Amino acid sequence: MFRHAITVAAIAFAAVGVAPAVASAAPGSPAPTPLVLSAPKPLDLQPQSANGCTGSQVCINVIGSGLHVDAVSGDVNLSGSLKWCGRIEIRITKGGNTYNDKTSPSMCGTAGKSAVYSEQPNASYPDGSRVCVYARTSSGHNPGGPACETVES
Repeated sequence: MFRHAITVAAIAFAAVGVAPAVASAAPGSPAPTPLVLSAPKPLDLQPQSANGCTGSQVCINVIGSGLHVDAVSGDVNLSGSLKWCGRIEIRITKGGNTYNDKTSPSMCGTAGKSAVYSEQPNASYPDGSRVCVYARTSSGHNPGGPACETVES
């Protein structure tokens, strides 16, 4: 689990550096033990990520944690005098079911100028789902593909 809950009082006291007030003890009785709140330690909420390329031309970068996918980007990287025009498709599937299928507008890429497309599904998917980036070529070099990563708990 990557989310933690703390009380509003704890946040308020920690934010201003004030300890909560403690009532005075009645004469002859022991003093009450003060409640001491300390600021919570910073949490490392860096999402996990996965990335890879097919033949270093079609690449995928997935950001998320466990079964949750925050963002996916795909790009077509070319070298030399190669040129590519088409659409980049980002698809999330499992067992014949398509959960997310988004396609970029038409774009072109050349050596030194990658064609890039990103989506932010911000959703959870079944364990074992495949997140793939396809380069749908309309003209120029066919960069191959797809580049895929697997969503796992």
